[in-house]
Amino acid sequence: MAAPEGTPAAAAEMEEANDASRPVVLISSDRVRSVREAVAALQQRTDVFQRGGILVHATRDAATAKWLVTPRGAPRIAQIPTSVLLLKIADSATCKSYKRTEDGVKLLRCHPPHWLGKTIADLGEWSAFPYLQAVTETPLLKPDGTILSNPGYDADTGILFVPPCTYPRVPDRPTLEDVERARRLLEAPFADFPFAGNSHLGCAIAGILTIMARFAFRGPTPLFLVDASTAGSGKGLLVFVVCMIATGREPGVAVASDGEELRKTITAHAIAGSRTILLDNIIGEIGGSALCAALTTTTWTDRVLGANVNYSGPLLPVWFTTGNNVTLGPDMHRRVCHVRLEPSSERPEERTGFAVPDLRRWVEQHHAQLLTAALTILRGYCAVGRPDMGLTPWGSYEGWSALVRSAVVWAGWSDPGDARDELRAAACTGDLAAKRLAYGWYLLGESTAADAVETLYPRAPGGCPAVQRPLRDAIDELTRGKEVTAARLGKLLSKHRGRNLGGLKLDFVTVRGIGVWSSTGTPDGTFSEGGGA
Repeated sequence: MAAPEGTPAAAAEMEEANDASRPVVLISSDRVRSVREAVAALQQRTDVFQRGGILVHATRDAATAKWLVTPRGAPRIAQIPTSVLLLKIADSATCKSYKRTEDGVKLLRCHPPHWLGKTIADLGEWSAFPYLQAVTETPLLKPDGTILSNPGYDADTGILFVPPCTYPRVPDRPTLEDVERARRLLEAPFADFPFAGNSHLGCAIAGILTIMARFAFRGPTPLFLVDASTAGSGKGLLVFVVCMIATGREPGVAVASDGEELRKTITAHAIAGSRTILLDNIIGEIGGSALCAALTTTTWTDRVLGANVNYSGPLLPVWFTTGNNVTLGPDMHRRVCHVRLEPSSERPEERTGFAVPDLRRWVEQHHAQLLTAALTILRGYCAVGRPDMGLTPWGSYEGWSALVRSAVVWAGWSDPGDARDELRAAACTGDLAAKRLAYGWYLLGESTAADAVETLYPRAPGGCPAVQRPLRDAIDELTRGKEVTAARLGKLLSKHRGRNLGGLKLDFVTVRGIGVWSSTGTPDGTFSEGGGA
C-alpha cells in the first residue's frame, strides 16, 4: 500500500523508485571503480565534452531583462568547475557508500565526494566524452563541402549547432543564377562604404566567408584589417556587418595590448571557442610576438588562468582589427587581409543620403537571408569541384586561400590578394626600416657591431657622418629609441640576417675570432644613394 502523498514515507518511496532507474556509483576505497562508474554515468549526458585537455560544456550568459540594448549572450565554451561536475554526477547517478548504523552496515545514499570530481577533471584524457571543437548558432560549411544544418552535436566536425531560428535551405547544387542572386544580395550592405578599390570589397566579402568556412579548411586565417584614411569612415560598422551576417552576433572585443596581457586574452578566447575577435581602434603600429603567433597557428598551449591545468587545444577565431592609417610591424603584411576605406568628405561621420539609412537594423533583420547567400557562394564553389583560380600563393594561409579566397574570385569579386600588395608598400614601416638598415650597412661596408656603434653614435664632437645618418635613423626606428649597444645592434642584425631586403642580404662571418657583419648583393633601386625612399 502506497504511503500518503506529501509524507516522509512517500518521499522515501519516490527516492527509492528514482534510485532503481538510475546507475549507482559506489563510493568506497576502490577509487578506480568509483571513477569508472561516475564517468559511465556522465557519458549518458549530452552536456559534457572535452577540449584541449579539460572538461567543458556549452553555456551562455543569462539575460532576464525585458528591454535589452545589447543582444542576449552568445553560446560559448567554458571549463566545467569541479563543483558543477559533482552536480552533474549527482544528477546522473545515485552515489552510495557503506555506513555503519544501529542495524549494522548498510549501503546508503551519499553526496559525491570532492575527490571524485577532481580526479575525473584531472585525468586530462577521456574516451567517454565527445570532443567539442566549436559552438555555433548559424549553419556552417563542413570540410566535405556540405552544409552543417542539423541542430545538435555533429560528430564528424565536433561542432555543436544550436540555432535560434530556422534558416532558409541552401541549394545542394546552386545554379549560376543562384550564385548571381547571392552575390548581389551580399553586396547590398556594402553599397555606401567608400572602398579604396574593388579588391578591398573582395576582402570584406572574404571576411564573411572565412567565418562561415572556418572549420572547412586546415591552417590559420589572416587578420582582417579594416583601415581608413580618417576617423568616422565606418570601420566599426563594417566589422559589425561582416560578423552579424556570418554569426548573427557582434564580434567579441579584445584589448589591443601586447605581451603577457594579450597572451592571456588569447588563451581565454581559445578556451571559449570564440569565433570572431575584434582588436578595436589600433593606434600606431600593429604586431607583436603574441599576435603574430596567434595568426599563424591553429593550436594554443597555455596555463588556464586561476587553475593549475594547461589548455592545449584549438585556436580558431577569425581576427579583425580597425584603425586609421595603421602601420604594420615586421613581417605583418603577409598576415593581413586589408580592407581600406577612403571617404572623399572631410567629416565622413556627417554624411547623409545612404542607400540603407539604418544599416545595423537592416542587417539584423535580413541576417538569415544574407547568411544563406554567403553559404550559397561557398556551396556553389564546392559543388563545381573547387576549381583552381590561378591565384598568387599566399604563404602560411594556403588552406584559406584555396577555399575562401578562391571562392571570392570564382563568384566574380576582385582578388583579396591585390590589396595585400598595396598594403605592403604603404603600411609596412618595419620592413621599410629593415631595407634602409640593409642599404645603410651596404654603404657602411664590412664592420663589427661594436665599430658600427662607435661610428654611428660617437661620443667625440662632430657627430655621425652625414652619409651614415639614414642607417642610424633606421636602427633607431627598429630599436624604438632604446639605447643602441653593440649587443643590441647584433641582435637586431641577427633578426634580419639572410632576408632579401631590397636586393641585399645581411651576412655574418667570423674573421680571426671577430664577428663581422656585411650587406651583400645588388640594391634593387628601392632607396636612393642618400638612403631615402
